[in-house]
Amino acid sequence: MATDSLFLLFFLSITTLSQASVNIDCGTSSSSLDANNIKWVGDKDFITSGESATVSSTTVEKSLTTLRYFPTGESNCYNIPVTKEGRVLVRMMFYYGNYDGKASSPTFSVVFEGKHRGTVSISSAFEPYTLELIFVPASGETSVCFVRTSSSSNPFVSSIEVADLADGMYDELGPGEGLFYQQRVAYGTTETIR
Repeated sequence: MATDSLFLLFFLSITTLSQASVNIDCGTSSSSLDANNIKWVGDKDFITSGESATVSSTTVEKSLTTLRYFPTGESNCYNIPVTKEGRVLVRMMFYYGNYDGKASSPTFSVVFEGKHRGTVSISSAFEPYTLELIFVPASGETSVCFVRTSSSSNPFVSSIEVADLADGMYDELGPGEGLFYQQRVAYGTTETIR
């Protein structure tokens, strides 16, 4: 009986882990809780390239005050565990904040799993930019790559959120397809919507 209970507890913990989401605070190595009690982890377990930078701001979320930028290489990739063949939402936030002192408007591409490509074009240094994709991962790990498209600007990222979507959501989405969201605005609310 005790063995059966232990097995059930072990099985449930594995099942729970496979359905978990991860919130990555890029450019930091420590974990923290935000104002909404959401856990953010550093990015050291997901990428080995790039440099860290900080942005001074009292008007944005803490997860946007650090970033990872990529001064070398044409493509730099995060490798993030996901649920194989389940629907996944990947949300990235970019807050330039003039971290490099160049007062430029960076433009670069983000490629998911080598096939879904989105363009990041920062037009305001002090406004967060969001890029989201819903897709079906081919394996238990997905790659999110930041690709240089101009020699005058470095790709960067402030945060990456990855969430497994519930069964039945976006069932019509096939393995080679993806849905991009580039901006979402909630009008009339005074609360954070997640």
